[in-house]
Amino acid sequence: MQHISNILAAGYSDPALENNISKKDAALKELARKNAINFAKSNRPLPKGDNLEPYIGDIKSGYEELAAYIHQYLQPITHLPELRMDAEWAKGKKKELEAEIEKLEGQNHNDEYALGNYVPSNIIARIRTAVIVTALIGMGEVIFNTQVFQVTGGNMLFSLILSISVSVAEFILTHLTPLLYKEAESHTKKILIISGSLVLATTLFSAMAILRSVFLQQLNVVISPVYFVVINVFFFVVASLLSYYIFPTLDELKEHFAMTKLAKAISKRSDEISGRKKDLELLKDNILQSTKEHIRAAYYARYLVERSKKLYREGLETFKSTNLSFRTDNQTPDCFYDDLPEADISHDTVKAISSNSKIR
Repeated sequence: MQHISNILAAGYSDPALENNISKKDAALKELARKNAINFAKSNRPLPKGDNLEPYIGDIKSGYEELAAYIHQYLQPITHLPELRMDAEWAKGKKKELEAEIEKLEGQNHNDEYALGNYVPSNIIARIRTAVIVTALIGMGEVIFNTQVFQVTGGNMLFSLILSISVSVAEFILTHLTPLLYKEAESHTKKILIISGSLVLATTLFSAMAILRSVFLQQLNVVISPVYFVVINVFFFVVASLLSYYIFPTLDELKEHFAMTKLAKAISKRSDEISGRKKDLELLKDNILQSTKEHIRAAYYARYLVERSKKLYREGLETFKSTNLSFRTDNQTPDCFYDDLPEADISHDTVKAISSNSKIR
């Protein structure tokens, strides 16, 4: 146990306290020498049948006061309730964090079951593909139509805005037509949707075709507007078919938004779970460190109390050796061979802390 005390005490010390202990010990040893010389002048203790204790009372009480001073200074008894309070708080906090982790993991388990094998990125990829294809078709028309609209007398900026507006309208119509077609419940509605979209598209393309023909005539190039209409309708049909097979339905979009929300919730909870687990590990580290500090302080107090006992015995030996040196009868009192009187120096509080150091 003394070996353990020394190891623990090595990481916990109070230089001011130890300096005071050294000063007090030096003073008591000096007192032991003075008393020994004084009693030696009358050859006391008596060689036979005497008792050592009456001659060392002030030395014994001095070291008892030193032990009491150590207890008062370090107050080791306070570490036990503090250790218990820390342990109880940590126990409650641990249960709280574990309950939160269990709740979050349960919610994630339910949501992961609802999510199944659904991969939200698949819908995003389909939307991206459909948008990119139709946008590429539209970009070429924006550039060409900007020049065409200048035929109306507008400036470059106005023509560009007008050209973008037309391309956006075509873009919307390209994706809206297959979307409405998929949602149509009857064959008649599907025919009406296709017919209506073709009429709108053809009307728009016809107007643009006329403007294009006028523009090309200014460049001495004569092309019938019909060709432009046919080409635009062809690209419109191709883009609509691509959108039909690639672009998700309204139900798929609704499911996508719901599943995406679910996936984000799972990801957020997973981050929270990781954070709670880190807090739990930090809590364990903190309570372990706190327990170590309390135990080190307790063992340090025990170490110093044991040290005061050792110093007390050294003080008695100083008394005996000095007394023998200054006696005139050259006799060794038989009480010097008796067991040394025990000082009232206890470290029960340290034992109490040590016995409760395994609080969980």
